[in-house]
Amino acid sequence: DERLSDRFTLLTTRRVDTLRHHQTLRATLDWSFDLLEERERRAFRRLAVFKNGWTLEAATEVVTLGRTEPIDALESLARLIDQSLVSVEDRKGNRRYGVLDTIRAYALLRLTDSGDEERSRIAASAYFQRYVERCRVRFGSPDEKAAFDAVAVEHDNILAVVDEAIGRGDATVASRLAVWLAPFWVTRGFAFEARRRVDTLLQNEFDLGSALRRQLCNVASILHYRCGDIARSLETSTLALELGLLSGDDRTTADALVGQARCRFSSNEWAEATSALERARAIYERLGDRSEIARTLNFLGMLADADAEELHERSLAIYEELGHSHGIATVNYHLGYRAYVRGDHSKSIDYAMKALEIWRESGNLQGENWAQYNIACAEAALGLREGATARFLTCIVTAHRFGFGRDLCDGLERIARLIADDAPEPSARAMGHAKRLREAFGHAMLLNERPGYEEVYARVETSLGRETFDAAWRSGLEAESGALIEALSALVSLWVLGR
Repeated sequence: DERLSDRFTLLTTRRVDTLRHHQTLRATLDWSFDLLEERERRAFRRLAVFKNGWTLEAATEVVTLGRTEPIDALESLARLIDQSLVSVEDRKGNRRYGVLDTIRAYALLRLTDSGDEERSRIAASAYFQRYVERCRVRFGSPDEKAAFDAVAVEHDNILAVVDEAIGRGDATVASRLAVWLAPFWVTRGFAFEARRRVDTLLQNEFDLGSALRRQLCNVASILHYRCGDIARSLETSTLALELGLLSGDDRTTADALVGQARCRFSSNEWAEATSALERARAIYERLGDRSEIARTLNFLGMLADADAEELHERSLAIYEELGHSHGIATVNYHLGYRAYVRGDHSKSIDYAMKALEIWRESGNLQGENWAQYNIACAEAALGLREGATARFLTCIVTAHRFGFGRDLCDGLERIARLIADDAPEPSARAMGHAKRLREAFGHAMLLNERPGYEEVYARVETSLGRETFDAAWRSGLEAESGALIEALSALVSLWVLGR
């Protein structure tokens, strides 16, 4: 908003012709504004608080400042549209309004000058808090995708409310929204953006209230985990666990134990992860939370040996009864991985395709990546090297773009295996880069992946010779992820096309 407002002041330092154009634009907007009635001017000013368009419902809330008296916001909007100050668009039957950035900057200046800005922003904040609360009750339900889509439409506006609340020290509003939005952020690839805001809330000694701080610690833990920072994830889940136990808050305690299990799993500390999950499951059973019982059963299946599939199937039965699409996809994904480990690669693809279909329909970006990775592993085992390599590359690009740390490491190492014989130097670079990222992220390689990795490492080292291998490895260690991925993309494209 400050950058937008500065358009009408910073331009005075530019060239004369630019200044004249700016003065003409300002004069035109002044002329249009002066033609409005006072009610329309007030609506125009207040609508500037929306960062990325608005609905009639939202406009009514802000234009009336939350009051119930019948002020006709639609009539004001119609007049603003007639004056070309507001645009209107129909999106799949839903009408949405907006303004150009320059017009919004002008309206913000008018809003500030009117002394009405704080009340307008508070009204917008109240509206979007209610909006998110209505959506979040559908998270985890059969209607989850529609709820996520509804949040996505207003996400820029909602983030603006979070940022404004942080800016004015209203940590309660910002933290409540962060806790509510966490499933959306994790599912739709906003973990990096969200983590910065949650860290600010936890680190600035805001007065959050003990319950909200406990919940926010658990949110921070999962965001750090999704961003690949295992140490920070473990730190915040440990704090949440301490606070939960101290306060007798079973929900926070159980959620923190699951967070601990995630981190222990990533460090190959499976006994510790299993212990934490069993404690969490006992609490969820006491609370009667069947969705969380299913989640812990599925997670325990990842860590088990003989009874793994039984645990997954018990989890799947609960999720299917609840209509929990993400849970159903997650269990199918893990059943697919189990099938891959036991050598049933066709079955592994079948399970992964079920998960992919659900995650793609719901817009779960990381879920899609997980399923694609499982499919690629099975394709590689079936000898479909070109397709597997291209699919792994897609996973790597997505993981880098959205910050999926473990996915990026796993994908780089899988690409390295597949191109080891045809392109040993790029293979060594990919392994070196993955090594650096694993150390930075704290994502240890899974124990059952290590033998295959060590075999490829030895083969590439023998092929290149120690000196050339070391140089390629160091190059991978020092490379920027984006540049290395671009080089791999070019190589794989030529390799696949040339075969």
